[in-house]
Amino acid sequence: MHKQLFTLLVGLAALVGLPACNTDHDSEVHLLHLLPAQGQALNWYADQTADTLAVQSTDSWTLRLDFRDALDSTHLHVSPTAATLPAGNATSANPRLLTTPLHFRLTPNTSTKALEATLTIQPATGKIGALRLPLRQAPYLHIAQPAPTYDAASKQVVFKTELLPDEKNTPTFISASTTRRTTPTP
Repeated sequence: MHKQLFTLLVGLAALVGLPACNTDHDSEVHLLHLLPAQGQALNWYADQTADTLAVQSTDSWTLRLDFRDALDSTHLHVSPTAATLPAGNATSANPRLLTTPLHFRLTPNTSTKALEATLTIQPATGKIGALRLPLRQAPYLHIAQPAPTYDAASKQVVFKTELLPDEKNTPTFISASTTRRTTPTP
């Protein structure tokens, strides 16, 4: 009984294990990632005009930008928008990664709202998922000068920030903080 059970188990192990030893075909490898790793989002300053990331991939891919506001599409350009690699480019024995630099060209953001978009890199194969990275360019703060002003009537130093005229050409003033200042009496 034990000999029959042992023979049955050895036979089943051979049936399951032998196909795994097939060396006629290499295993497939599919990789897609961004360098340098930016974390959760890519943030730019309002006056920043260029940036570069790199896409490393074993497969062909296409790039798409989805803007929160359609008007923002004139302020951000990226190239290239695709990379084509030969079919069967990478195997486990020879994992070949193609590194493609992505060049971002931005215009300075002089508006009062942030430019926001989502970068999507879609691999040509259905073997791995797409990469998505939120992009954000900060709005211009329109600050001309933070300057303390002494108010003689209240005997206080008031820090006022004069903002440049906005789109309606109406200057705006913001009082950030006040500090009590007393004058010495003789």
